[in-house]
Amino acid sequence: IFADVRHICFVIPAKAGISSCSLKKVNTLKRYKIIVCKTKTCSERFSKDTFAEFEKLVRRQNLQQQILLGQGGCFGHCKIGPNVLVLGQLSDEQWLLLQKNDEKLAESAIPQQLFHGIMPNQCAELLKKILV
Repeated sequence: IFADVRHICFVIPAKAGISSCSLKKVNTLKRYKIIVCKTKTCSERFSKDTFAEFEKLVRRQNLQQQILLGQGGCFGHCKIGPNVLVLGQLSDEQWLLLQKNDEKLAESAIPQQLFHGIMPNQCAELLKKILV
């Protein structure tokens, strides 16, 4: 058996018409996109600081292969911001499309969770919660 992060290859002896190698793709990472609202009301409630804290945590914990970060528009709950939308758990295909900002990906087809009032001191706890 040969393995890396993305694939496991089972070597099967060549007998009775069985191919010598079967390749099975395995998604071993939990992957998410975190989008922090950047509109006026959330910005007044320190969403820029929340985004900066997520950036720092992702770098410090070496989570670049698991967490994509973005800033987005209004999520409709301005009075209880900053609002943070978490997309995922993402498949490999969804991860690649989100990395490319590909419009083929309908975000509505991805599981989503919206969190309200996320301040910088709560970012580490939220990361821990979604990656468990």
